[in-house]
Amino acid sequence: MNYTVSIEKNRKYVIVYVDGPMTTEIALIVGKEAINRAQDNGIKCFLYDLRKSRNVQNGLKNYEFGYRDIGNIPFEKSNRIAILTEAEDHSHDFIETVMINNGYTVKIFNDEKDAVSWLLE
Repeated sequence: MNYTVSIEKNRKYVIVYVDGPMTTEIALIVGKEAINRAQDNGIKCFLYDLRKSRNVQNGLKNYEFGYRDIGNIPFEKSNRIAILTEAEDHSHDFIETVMINNGYTVKIFNDEKDAVSWLLE
């Protein structure tokens, strides 16, 4: 699995790019790195570019991630998290639902411009 965690050029959000299957283990690795970069720079918004990363976990694992495992990453529920996917990829939809139900501000987008606009609202 390849991934990068970087800060957008205007320092408004953290960009997480993943190329390869998404699992809880990968989400925890990139999530912890992303939150550390964000905290070091006073950033509260995240763009997860998952256009090359399908979620390969079943519903139970996704549910456990959204309600239990996410607690291992100190995201504040007020942080904004945009998830960028390909239009035909619905493998992340349940994660979005579970995280919203758990009080997080998360939204899936298929267009990067729309995702960034939402992050910067």
